[in-house]
Amino acid sequence: MKKLLIATVCGLISVSAFSMTDKAKGELNKALQGDYQALRNSAYSMKNGSAGHDLNPIAGCALRKVTLIVAQNETDTSDYGNEYVDCKALSPDATATSIAVKRIKS
Repeated sequence: MKKLLIATVCGLISVSAFSMTDKAKGELNKALQGDYQALRNSAYSMKNGSAGHDLNPIAGCALRKVTLIVAQNETDTSDYGNEYVDCKALSPDATATSIAVKRIKS
């Protein structure tokens, strides 16, 4: 399940990766390898379009969800709050969960 979730996130992120800075690409690469702090930083930066990342709130939400699954031993209550706030701001059809479910079914 973790591999499928990460693959889905990679698909969501791959389109915007073309205009990211090299530093942002490096951070995203670390995040996709499971680095806890890189996951948090990338999720925040994608939600806000900062630190060399493109504005991509759906991918930011997806990375928040991946953080909760992949880094279970390192997460704290702030991670759950961040996921709630970042993902709640999206429309129901645009959430990372709905996109992941659609990809699994197809």
